[in-house]
Amino acid sequence: MAHNRAMKVRSIVERPVDVETRERLGDWEGDTIVGKEKIQRILTNVERKSGFGVADKLDVVSAEIVQRKTVARFK
Repeated sequence: MAHNRAMKVRSIVERPVDVETRERLGDWEGDTIVGKEKIQRILTNVERKSGFGVADKLDVVSAEIVQRKTVARFK
């Protein structure tokens, strides 16, 4: 959890009620998926109401890389 605080990202348990209920567009959720051999890595972002998702392949995973890719995605 320490890396989340450094990036000022809220935990899922701190999610506002209006985000939880999926009543509005524009609330995104991000996650990383790591393959069985820990070689394949994917960064996913999903818009919570519509379910629209995007994914990026990652060569390595670090908080800095995930943050950079996420910011670039939404510019």
